[in-house]
Amino acid sequence: MTPKSVCTDNLFFLRQYGNFPNYMASTQSFKAKLRSHSAPKQRPEPGPRKRISLNEMMESRSSLSGVRMQRSCSQVQEVISFKNAVMGKLQKST
Repeated sequence: MTPKSVCTDNLFFLRQYGNFPNYMASTQSFKAKLRSHSAPKQRPEPGPRKRISLNEMMESRSSLSGVRMQRSCSQVQEVISFKNAVMGKLQKST
């Protein structure tokens, strides 16, 4: 679609909805209707991507997950010790 045809389409749309008062032309809803009748934005073609080997990808993922794993293990240990403390108090109270 050319810029000229987009403008023509928008003019057609404006004429079609010309019975709206002037204050309606600046509402978000009206602008959204105009956008929905215009051509979509053209995105540039993506550039070439650097290909990496499966080993490189797995190494990068494992190095990241190692940090998360250490944190999550310590959090699990805290939860278990809290659970054991609560269970111990519950058993003493019965």
